[in-house]
Amino acid sequence: MEVQKFWTKGKIIFLLTFILLVGSIASIIYINRSKLKKEYIKIENQLLNIAPNYIEREGIILNAGEWREISIKELTKNSYIPSAYLKDCKGYVIASSDNDDDIKFNAYVKCGNIYTTENYGKKLSSKTKNTAKTQSQKDTKKPEIKLIGKEEMNVALNSTFKDPGVVATDNIDGDVTKKVTVDGTVDTSKEGTYELTYNVKDKAGNKNSITRKVIVSAKEETTTGDINKPVISFKSDIESTICTGEKIDISQNGLYGYSAYDDVDGDITSSVKISGSTGIMNSVGSFVINYEVSDSSGNKTTETRNFNVKDCSSSSGTITKQKIIDVTGLTITPTTMPLSVGSTGKINVYFVPSNATNKALRYTSSNPQVATVDLSGNVKALSTGTSVITITTNNGISATCTINVK
Repeated sequence: MEVQKFWTKGKIIFLLTFILLVGSIASIIYINRSKLKKEYIKIENQLLNIAPNYIEREGIILNAGEWREISIKELTKNSYIPSAYLKDCKGYVIASSDNDDDIKFNAYVKCGNIYTTENYGKKLSSKTKNTAKTQSQKDTKKPEIKLIGKEEMNVALNSTFKDPGVVATDNIDGDVTKKVTVDGTVDTSKEGTYELTYNVKDKAGNKNSITRKVIVSAKEETTTGDINKPVISFKSDIESTICTGEKIDISQNGLYGYSAYDDVDGDITSSVKISGSTGIMNSVGSFVINYEVSDSSGNKTTETRNFNVKDCSSSSGTITKQKIIDVTGLTITPTTMPLSVGSTGKINVYFVPSNATNKALRYTSSNPQVATVDLSGNVKALSTGTSVITITTNNGISATCTINVK
């Protein structure tokens, strides 16, 4: 009787194919796990990078010996992490103060079944836990409203009046223009002075309003053409932190989404030009994006947005940052500035205390048709009248300078 061999050529080919297939699957799984681990480490580092900004923006003060647990949800509420894998992660960052000068940040995250930081689940003593309300929780800041067009408009008797409208933004809710209501009407069949009051309220109940005066008259007005600048507004004030090797999302409807309106041309969002640090970022630091738009009459408006770039290539676990010292008062010189049309001036700002670290300022003009102000406090007189320049810090401290243009 002939004995049949077990390891036939067909069986050997099948076995080799099976081994190759299993090896390929194992390699793919290993490569995928390695890729995911790198992504999760990037997320951990991004959470650490935005935690100091969260503490600063939310006005949390940690005294010596205190600590604060900040969940991923809280951290990403007003800061953006551009990763599709963020949904895989849960956990928090603990901010702790060992002394009065520094705050230490430690990340404790678990991302799927692939990456878990050391001591994940760690908690500190409840006796030293900081539970003060954050700025978002107590949100006392009013939304900001900007008029499109003039603060005072002249309209001919029996003509058609078209309200240019406003744009409104909130530090927490973002773009709230759709929530604006208007009190008052304009009857162009009757001479007189009419007032339109634009009102807006954020989710926390903070209210703000601004008024436009409309003068209906049979008297022929001398026209000087379109001298009103367009208005650029942003969909949110979220500040993004990205990793080296990435670029910021500058799409119209993205994180840094924007719109532009003009009192004559209407919606001119498509005309906005963006410049600055818009490509792939290979260096760490803080960078600026510039937005510029002009209407058909050549009136130009510019705005800027900031974002941060961090190195997220390896797991650091802990970072330390000098404690934020907020501004408690502002002194400006001069408080009244007389200017002639076409001339310029400078507002000087002095901080209290002098060693404050949170020195970011925002300048606004109550009447930009009379005088404008840039990000450095340089004032330019455009037409006769009065404008009040308001200087505001990140934590809401403000001071004013009155500009009288003759």
